[in-house]
Amino acid sequence: MIIMLAGRRKSGKTAFAESIVEFGFGHKVVSFADALKAAYAEKEGIHLSELLDVDLKEKYRPDMVKFADSIRAKDRYYFPKLLFAMMDDDHWIIDDLRTIEELEMGLKLGATPYRVYADNHTRRRRGWRYNPAVDDHYLETEMDLSAETFRNMGGDWIWNNTNEIDDLRLKAFTFLTTT
Repeated sequence: MIIMLAGRRKSGKTAFAESIVEFGFGHKVVSFADALKAAYAEKEGIHLSELLDVDLKEKYRPDMVKFADSIRAKDRYYFPKLLFAMMDDDHWIIDDLRTIEELEMGLKLGATPYRVYADNHTRRRRGWRYNPAVDDHYLETEMDLSAETFRNMGGDWIWNNTNEIDDLRLKAFTFLTTT
């Protein structure tokens, strides 16, 4: 099963994905951003570890964004195709579903999309800070994928993710054993 998680910043997508991995069902966590980082590292001749490091990647971020935009202008599906080609089996959790193209490609390949929700109070406790450039955008989920579009294209399971680790583990276990 390939699971794709959508949601706003600090909603708990990665924490939920990592909880599923902890149960030992063989899943691995990956991000659509991993495909971009791999392509950019190859193009620039830099070691991928620099782009995986939270602090080091910041020096590359502006050029990486320009690179991604130039690739997407030619082929909107480039990074989703690249990521799915990198995946070697069907036990993956993609923790950063953001665009219609990612959703379309995933659905074509049998992935199941889910949306993780956390209220702003919970997100603030996790380090979320209001950013008008993102938070006042017409796309309420910080994605090129509105809640309505997500539902219309087959996404489901809007989950209120609290900050309690026991609650997270229970929801992850329930999800794994009932899906």
